[in-house]
Amino acid sequence: MILRCSHRAHRKTSFNLVNIFTMPASKTASNNDNSTSTSIAIIGCGWLGTPLARHFIDRGFTVRGTTTSRDKLEALQQAGIDASVYRLGSETDAVPVAERYIINIPPSRIADYPAKLAMLLKSIPAQARQILFCSTTSVYGNAPGRVVESDVSPGEILPAGIDDEARHGTPRSVLLQAEGVMAADSRTTILRLAGLIGGGRNPARFLAGRTGLSQPDAPVNLVHLEDLISVFSALVDQHITGGVFNVCAAAHPSRKAYYTAAAGNAGLSLPEFDETDTRGGKEIDSSALETLIGLRLSRIHP
Repeated sequence: MILRCSHRAHRKTSFNLVNIFTMPASKTASNNDNSTSTSIAIIGCGWLGTPLARHFIDRGFTVRGTTTSRDKLEALQQAGIDASVYRLGSETDAVPVAERYIINIPPSRIADYPAKLAMLLKSIPAQARQILFCSTTSVYGNAPGRVVESDVSPGEILPAGIDDEARHGTPRSVLLQAEGVMAADSRTTILRLAGLIGGGRNPARFLAGRTGLSQPDAPVNLVHLEDLISVFSALVDQHITGGVFNVCAAAHPSRKAYYTAAAGNAGLSLPEFDETDTRGGKEIDSSALETLIGLRLSRIHP
């Protein structure tokens, strides 16, 4: 079942940073489509960063990647990544030098996340051509309805009393401050990623066998690893800079339909939902990104 929710009204609030939506994403012409001479730094080689690194290496890019753990260096180097240790906010760890940057450092367990991102941004050389920053659709909160990028702006100050809680314990206000820091650099494209699936990550594992689960009819908002790799590859190939984009599969089956099917396909115990809970949920719209890069985000099954 695919839900179709009406667009919800949204009251804009004031914020100090320039509204990035007045500066649409641009495509820079390239005299040479051969990417073999291009270097990419992936700041954060984890579940997403490492497969991205392998993808670009296979395409002939020089990839410099970072990890917070020295124990992971050897495995990354064996994959062909020029790997180094970088911890966000460190005054001694060096930021790799490259022409393009993909920044994928989750905010969880990082104090002063926006300020430390500002330190990282200052360390990126002026000659760098493109910065792709991984944010999250958690910036939108939990209000139901169709959600588009202009519903909340990087750096926006949330009204007093509004729900500031986001997933994994990071307040929405912190996520928006972080986006505001990154949006101040015109080379940055902000990507608000939906729930991550694929690459061995099956969200049904967390709900299998549970009972009384809430919101059976709410839409799921997910994006598959393979689609993410296609998105980053297209953004690099098309030299996209600037703008804010949701990254989420086009299909939005209900929580009950999706998690029941995913658990069954994986041979897990089926979850049971509270059928008396008729609340809906937000539905992330990624049509702006799909139109810009000419891709359809179609994968929905882990």
